[in-house]
Amino acid sequence: MLILEGPKSAIYSLAFKPDGERFAVGTKDGLVEEWTMEGCLGPILNTAKLSGDTLPPIHAIRYDSTGKKLAIGGALGWFGAVTSNENFPRKFVSFDVTIDRPVTSIEFLSDTLVCVGHGSRTSDAGGSFELWDWKDELNMRPPPFREALGVRAIATHPNTQTVAWSTGYKKITIWNVTKPYQLHIPLTHTSPSIRFHPDGTTLVAAIEWGFGAFDVVKRQPRYLMTGHKGRVTSIAYSPDGKTIATGSWDQTVRLWDAATGKENARYDFGIGRIYCLTYAPDGLRIAAAGEKGTIAIWDAE
Repeated sequence: MLILEGPKSAIYSLAFKPDGERFAVGTKDGLVEEWTMEGCLGPILNTAKLSGDTLPPIHAIRYDSTGKKLAIGGALGWFGAVTSNENFPRKFVSFDVTIDRPVTSIEFLSDTLVCVGHGSRTSDAGGSFELWDWKDELNMRPPPFREALGVRAIATHPNTQTVAWSTGYKKITIWNVTKPYQLHIPLTHTSPSIRFHPDGTTLVAAIEWGFGAFDVVKRQPRYLMTGHKGRVTSIAYSPDGKTIATGSWDQTVRLWDAATGKENARYDFGIGRIYCLTYAPDGLRIAAAGEKGTIAIWDAE
């Protein structure tokens, strides 16, 4: 297990590159940095330079499957960084920057299609779900799906071209982008984090002090689990689909059997409230971070 003393700010988002050796973090103080297991390579973005004295936070960061593109979402909108060599994103591009359109979540549906959620992560502010084409001069297609209470989280399943987003209306919308209609799953509470099973048949959602696993076709819960002693803020499937990881305000990360929902392990790394966690694409490592700006990385069991 490795503990890295990260930026001097709470970490809101965390994403591995496809090689599983590098990762990026986004912070409450508006920084995006790329790291290795040995330490920080350097900053990719500093929102203070874009907005004067304020420090608009970064809420979401994601690499595409090649590791050459990095999509960044936060209080100023969304941005992109493009790798000009194999080691570090050097070219920075600005796409949809406006303080009136804060981004809560961002995901790649393919190496060119970017899913963007607008709204507030903590209140019922208006927002939208948008699908952008990075390849085609960033045209938005189709027009945005307006969400009166905003988008809280997004999950994608590239193999089936399916995207899901949770909203302040206590529901999840599921859309296969090749079809003209959407499906909906009602929730008891809003969800700050959702993820598809690798085979696309199940969707998990963080719900209050636990999580739910939902059948995507039937739109019904397979099971609902509780156990944390604080709000669950982040959820992830292992790449083999056998394990679900959850991070919580109770400062623990817990691992659950994906088939049954049984809790198999729990960890308290002393890094404070967990705000984000993720598996490396090869499934060999898990990383978590949160309020203390410290990153925990450990071998997946």
